[in-house]
Amino acid sequence: FQYLIAVDLPRARLYVLENRDDGLHVIRSHYAAMGKQGWGKRVEGDQRTPVGIYHVTGWIDDAELPPLYGAGAYPLDYPNIWDRIQQRTGSGIWLHGVPNVTGGRAPRSSQGCVTMANDDLRALQPYIANGRTPVLLSDDLRWLPPEQVQAEREAFAARIEHWRQAAATNDADTFLELYAAHFTAADGSNYDSFAERTRAHADTSPPPREIELESLSVFRYPGSEDKLVLAEISLQIRDEASAQTARKQLFWTLDGDGEWRILREENR
Repeated sequence: FQYLIAVDLPRARLYVLENRDDGLHVIRSHYAAMGKQGWGKRVEGDQRTPVGIYHVTGWIDDAELPPLYGAGAYPLDYPNIWDRIQQRTGSGIWLHGVPNVTGGRAPRSSQGCVTMANDDLRALQPYIANGRTPVLLSDDLRWLPPEQVQAEREAFAARIEHWRQAAATNDADTFLELYAAHFTAADGSNYDSFAERTRAHADTSPPPREIELESLSVFRYPGSEDKLVLAEISLQIRDEASAQTARKQLFWTLDGDGEWRILREENR
């Protein structure tokens, strides 16, 4: 990603960060309000703002909305896959403006959305690409030394490279070792069913294919006590007959033996 929107919910601050060669840089900072009951959304109507990693799904202009939403709204993809796994309910979580007659807004004042002054909301437009720009809603946003961030990123990049090589060479044993015993597939099947399909594919598939990692974004998932990492990847997959691009979300959990393994895999 080129830009990241990060919201520090306890401090009511929204940051725009630019992804440069030497790391993330804060390029904008704005006041932002949240739900009347704070953060940690779990059920429909609890007036809380969710904690997690989301993506903007579009833009709704002010002409299409009641005055409550001010300059317009960026809908978010809540509930995402992790929310659904956690059985969280609700919908309609947006980044949006405030009525033009509103001079100020308390930090806890919405039904669960993140709200901003209208000029501040409009200022986000150059930094948001639908479906691409991550929006991180955090209950514990921490600023770490660049060298620590880089070390963690390199460790995870190595883990994902291990996964890529195993997939490309149909090494089922190595591939499956990277999945948690309580893994569930997108179709709801468990680890045993997934392993059976993986081994069958390895036994019957053609010679090794080329899988190239085009992009990688790694996030410590907020609200998980640092025991969940989301890796968003883009892959170029080629064989003798075809070529295709695949975008995936890999949710990695810290397993009981201290190793990171995949808890859930989703196509995007």
